[in-house]
Amino acid sequence: MHKHERKDEQRLEEAAERLALGLVEIKATNIDLRLGKVDENQGALDVLGCARDLH
Repeated sequence: MHKHERKDEQRLEEAAERLALGLVEIKATNIDLRLGKVDENQGALDVLGCARDLH
């Protein structure tokens, strides 16, 4: 019984580690997306600024 419990505990710890790593990756992806959005918006603003200058 004790051996079985230890195995379950180890499995839970490994799952928790994988989950934590996944969350770190998700967070990094969200930051990348946010940075990408800022760049896209900045590009759109530059285009609008150029169009306004032409008028």
